[in-house]
Amino acid sequence: MNEIGIEISHHKSNLISEYNDVQFDFIITVCDNASEKCPIFPLKNLKIIHHNFNDPSKIKGDIKTINKIFRKSRDEIRDFCKKFILEKIS
Repeated sequence: MNEIGIEISHHKSNLISEYNDVQFDFIITVCDNASEKCPIFPLKNLKIIHHNFNDPSKIKGDIKTINKIFRKSRDEIRDFCKKFILEKIS
C-alpha cells in the first residue's frame, strides 16, 4: 500500500463489539468467508454488499510472483471502492 502512497502500518483489526452503537448505511464484505460468517446487523435501511476478491495470502511462489498477485488484488479493491463511491455515495 505504501507503494501507492497509503500508509497502513498503524492499522489493526477491531472487535465487532466496538461498533455496537454505529448506525451503518453499508456493510461491504470482500471475501466469501466474511460473507458467510459476517454477523447480522439489525439496522433499518442497511445495505449489505458482497464482492469476493481472491486472497493473495494463499499464493505460493517467488517474491516477484507474490508481489504481482498482491498488487493485482490491491488494485482490484481500489477500483471496486472507487466505483462504489461513484455509484452509491456521490
